[in-house]
Amino acid sequence: HTFNWYQSTRTTNSGDASGGGGPRTGPAFGHEYLNNESYEHSGNRKAPIFNGVASLFEWWKERLYSNITAIDHELWDLVELGVTFENLNEHGRLSIEHRKLLTPANLKLYTKHHRVKDIVVGAIRHEDYVRIENKSSTKSIFDSMCATYDGNEKVQEAKASLLIRQYEL
Repeated sequence: HTFNWYQSTRTTNSGDASGGGGPRTGPAFGHEYLNNESYEHSGNRKAPIFNGVASLFEWWKERLYSNITAIDHELWDLVELGVTFENLNEHGRLSIEHRKLLTPANLKLYTKHHRVKDIVVGAIRHEDYVRIENKSSTKSIFDSMCATYDGNEKVQEAKASLLIRQYEL
């Protein structure tokens, strides 16, 4: 008798291993784990939170990009290109009245705007969030983070080199 890992990790309400209808037990390594719909709704994979260390910013950006595009590649477009709607408030929200006036396509885009904004805001520290002036779009939040931390390590290294040279003179 050969061991069937898949059957040994599945049970049904009737206790057989046929895989029909019952709850799944054991490790979740089946194809469902890779299915985009279950993946994006499962909440199992959160974006990495940037810790404020400039030398890790580039790595964080790559992880954030991979995390967001794994959910939906169009979400990353909203990070890079941004999106604008008339009547957005300073937090990027529309009133109920304005939201009801959106076309179905624009409502879908508005929903994606908030989905990716939630991911990015959840991936930064509160200290960074309160420092950002324009919180109306994911692009403005991400651009502010880049302005603060991109190249920051190089600037710090240059200042250190300059101080060392000044000390040697």
